[in-house]
Amino acid sequence: MAFYSRGRRPLAEEEKSTDAAKARTRAMELLAGQELSSGQLYERLNRRYTQQTSAAVVAEMVQREYINDDFRIPSLRKPFGESKKSK
Repeated sequence: MAFYSRGRRPLAEEEKSTDAAKARTRAMELLAGQELSSGQLYERLNRRYTQQTSAAVVAEMVQREYINDDFRIPSLRKPFGESKKSK
């Protein structure tokens, strides 16, 4: 017996939806919850929607500037060995 996260088995490609409106709504829900890169959003959408639908929705989100892959949050941690000055 196979166990899947959250009790769902992965969908086969022919079982995935091609409904772009539903994929767009799902993308907005995901982006409202947390900031995702285009690759992360594509992977999440691709669980339920076809590759073509997922790619089209991600491209639309990038075009509308809902996703900005150029933005990087600076690291709060200091590089190893630079934590404190020695006396």
